[in-house]
Amino acid sequence: MKKIFTFDIIVSAILIISLISFLKDPELLMPMTLNSVALVIFVAIFAVFIGLIFRENALDEREKLHKLEAGRVAYVAGILVIALGIIVQSFSYNIDPWLFYALISMIVIKILARIYVQLKH
Repeated sequence: MKKIFTFDIIVSAILIISLISFLKDPELLMPMTLNSVALVIFVAIFAVFIGLIFRENALDEREKLHKLEAGRVAYVAGILVIALGIIVQSFSYNIDPWLFYALISMIVIKILARIYVQLKH
């Protein structure tokens, strides 16, 4: 169990580092070819990360509760960050539409997932 959790942390850290690298100006740090390779690596690491999320298994009610609480906190944090992005960008009158798309998709998927789980159980 501890070995699996360590692997999850390592994959998450690599994903975060690759995301931070995309925040930098690619012309200054990376030539276009290296930027493309970094994008492919990011997609691969992201796919592994998604696999780790779906691999999580709760053995008892306590672990299931911990998993649910972590998911709830992550969801709220994601919504807060996107909402903050909309607020900050609205002051410059240049709001990126992807912020709205992300927020709408998070809300719709949350509602649909809740309906699915209610019907399934």
